[in-house]
This record gives sequence, structure tokens and C-alpha cells, in this order.
Amino acid sequence: MRLVMHRWAAAMDARLVTWLPLAEAERLAQAADGVSARQAGQALQNPLVDRDRNRVAFRHELFARFLTAEAMRWRDETPAQLAQDLSRPHHNDLAALVISLENDPRRVLELVEHLADTDLFEQALLGRMGTTALQVLHGEAHRLLGLATEVAQRTMVKPDSELGHYHAEPARAWSSYEVAVFIAIGAAGRHGLWTPCSFVDSKYYAANASLLSKIDSY
Repeated sequence: MRLVMHRWAAAMDARLVTWLPLAEAERLAQAADGVSARQAGQALQNPLVDRDRNRVAFRHELFARFLTAEAMRWRDETPAQLAQDLSRPHHNDLAALVISLENDPRRVLELVEHLADTDLFEQALLGRMGTTALQVLHGEAHRLLGLATEVAQRTMVKPDSELGHYHAEPARAWSSYEVAVFIAIGAAGRHGLWTPCSFVDSKYYAANASLLSKIDSY
């Protein structure tokens, strides 16, 4: 029965509609692998489903979105494929649902690396997307703040007398994913529910203070 629900939700999502013609819903149910005619009929009687003479819909849009997210997890074989699906404009609300459903930290990490979504990361850091997402994003925050400390410690600021500017060596280009995590760390800290201080020792602040003083000197 769950498979039937997935097929209905996916069909509605593909067309950006909230209902299906009854005949099509029946056809999709009967065509689902491993679903008997009896089970297909039972799906139409499910309390999540609202059926009238001509069409089938879910009783609440949230049911449809949840089942769509669940269907995408089952359908997409890799986190990269799933992230591509979630990046579509009408799937903006599904990423948080999908990540909340994931229990595998490695899969969550691969997924967030492909999404690079600051708002999503902030919610995860605040614990609003489940324990697994919280642990993964905390780990990434710790790792990237540590990396930022190392980069700051190694960076030399050199003036360009001809242009009147300065440049840093060695240069470090941060990826869109890394930038999104850094922004999310700051955003989450403003809520007072999560703070990067618990992950960073005095070396981080000392390294960045030293770098800023070098810049100020030019």
C-alpha cells in the first residue's frame, strides 16, 4: 500500500497538481510491483486519501509532500541524484523532509555536500532536522572551523605597492558548500541555541586576530 501512495504522490508532484483522476489512480495502483488488486482497492480506502466519484487526493498537502519525499529517497540510487531532484524549484520544501528521514550519516553528508544550502544547514545545526543531520553538520562545522584556523595561521598578507592593495598567500578558495556551512554557523549562533565556541579553541580566534592585524597594518 505504501508503494501505491508513493506512485500517486510522485504523479501529482510531476504535474504540480494535488489530485489525480480516479481512473488513473486505479491504473497506477494496479501497475505497482507486488501490489495485488485487493491491496490496490484498499489503498483507495486509506484514511490519508480523499476519494470522490471522479478523483483521488490526499486529505492534507503535507501527506502528499511527505510521501513524495519518501518516494524520492526510494527511487534515487545515489545522494547526487537525490540532490539533483531536490534542487528543482518545486522541491524546495522537500530537502528538510528527506534529510530528516535519513539515518545514515554518510548518506546525509554526501547529500548536504551536493545541496550547499545555508538555510538548510542552519536548521540542521539547530537540531530541527533530526539527530543524524545534527551530528553530521556539527562534525562539518568542527572540521571547517579547524581548517579555517590552519589557513589563517599559514596565511601571509603582502602589499601590492603599484596598485595600493594587498593579497594573501597562500590563497585558499572555499567551495560553495564550505561557504554555506560557514554562513550557517554564524546564523545558528545568532539564535543562541548553538554556538561555534564549543567547537573552537583559542587558536581559532588568535589566528584570525593575527590575520586581521596584518591586514590593518597596510
